[in-house]
Amino acid sequence: MSLAEDPMDVTPSLYDELKKRARGVLRKERCTDHETLSLVNEACVNLLGGNPPEFEDRAAFLAYTASVLRNTLVNLAKHRRAEKRGGGVAPVPIDDEKVAGDSKERLDIRVLDVNASLERLAVLDPSLAELVEMRYFGGYSCREIAEARRVETQSIEDRWRFAKRWLRKDLGDDPKS
Repeated sequence: MSLAEDPMDVTPSLYDELKKRARGVLRKERCTDHETLSLVNEACVNLLGGNPPEFEDRAAFLAYTASVLRNTLVNLAKHRRAEKRGGGVAPVPIDDEKVAGDSKERLDIRVLDVNASLERLAVLDPSLAELVEMRYFGGYSCREIAEARRVETQSIEDRWRFAKRWLRKDLGDDPKS
């Protein structure tokens, strides 16, 4: 799959896909449509800037879009944190329900903490880290990831549960630790 084949055909569908994913990821954060579209526009610039990549299959495309959204969110969080130079905020839990009403500052801290934890996980298990990136930053469902990777959904769900436990422990959000 190439973005270079016919950018006029791919770009609108890619933009729609990124917009859908960004809305899903940011919905729980109660971000405005303006903030979501700003993120999508930044992600599109990052994705389509320079030479458009070629994708072997849908799984590679999903992984790449999730990576672009992750990098965009991390860069945004770093930029906002640099402006505020805040600190001393408690660690943020990984569970979406626990942080649904958090402020943008806490969202930034969470994005940066999860990003750092994901980098540590990538050293141990790159495939699992990619799965987390696709779920957490890309907003893809286990079913979508399983279909793209051509594996059973149950396998992805099991790995996602394991990854969440690992992340909770790594982030210090595991009640057993």
